[in-house]
Amino acid sequence: MSNKEFSLYLVPKVSSICDEIVNYYKVSYKKAREILYNSKLYTMLEKENTKMWYFSYFMLFDMLKGEIETGVLNVPRDW
Repeated sequence: MSNKEFSLYLVPKVSSICDEIVNYYKVSYKKAREILYNSKLYTMLEKENTKMWYFSYFMLFDMLKGEIETGVLNVPRDW
């Protein structure tokens, strides 16, 4: 997959995850982007070969919440 094609998947996911962060944690959109971009989840999500972008934005947000709460990113076993 080309970078351009990958961006077509990544950008909407990032936007939706940031929306969830804003609503759940009651922070600004700028702060939500900072939280996401500094996470282990995003480090994996931005790499096409990890296939993390296959997950729904809601599942990705759930993984991010777990990472924020525990400091550990838990990816489903079957993955």
